[in-house]
Amino acid sequence: MKHHSPVSVAVVGGGAACVSLVHYLVENGSPGLLQVTVFEANGLVGPGVAYQQDSHVLLLNRVAQSMSVIAEDAAHFRKWLCSRSIHDLFYDGIHQSFPSRSLFGTYLRDVFERTLLKADQKSLPIEIVNKEVIHIQKKDQYHLMTRDGESSAFDLVILCIGHTSPIDYFNNDQTSYQPRFLTKQAITDILQKRGVVKLYDIVRLLRRELRQHGEDWHGCL
Repeated sequence: MKHHSPVSVAVVGGGAACVSLVHYLVENGSPGLLQVTVFEANGLVGPGVAYQQDSHVLLLNRVAQSMSVIAEDAAHFRKWLCSRSIHDLFYDGIHQSFPSRSLFGTYLRDVFERTLLKADQKSLPIEIVNKEVIHIQKKDQYHLMTRDGESSAFDLVILCIGHTSPIDYFNNDQTSYQPRFLTKQAITDILQKRGVVKLYDIVRLLRRELRQHGEDWHGCL
């Protein structure tokens, strides 16, 4: 009887995309055929940057009813809230409420921890490596190098790194887009060319100008 060596999969990034991906790898994986390694530099898989515990006042831009990392269950997050009686905190009803981003991060962490338990029950090895991947090279396999100089090889690499460095996709100035302070005239010029202005740049511009006038910039947008 021929024995197949397990397919080694490296998942780079430990945010929401990673949580959903690993969930399905475990759901569909078979013991002895799959080995998963998650690289997450920040030490905590689940929240990522978007849903980290940095503020409880920043809200999701979608209602709880439509948030989920489980494709076949769009209301999975809402059900998670109700199972913990967290819905009592929302006066307008959980279906149409916008919970905090950090609360969604807690949900992501919980889903991942449950996935790890199921993986253990199915004897599917999942390793968490708290290191930053800085280089990937394709040879006979994919070789990943972390910032401390260590290298490891995998059959497959899946990038779950969210937004990469900002790029001028519309090719307005033929160069890579770099965050910078913009003037009102610069924003007007870009808009007239049907270009793209990052919200981040507008916030920085407003913040700078309001501070120059001694005003509080919080809540302006």
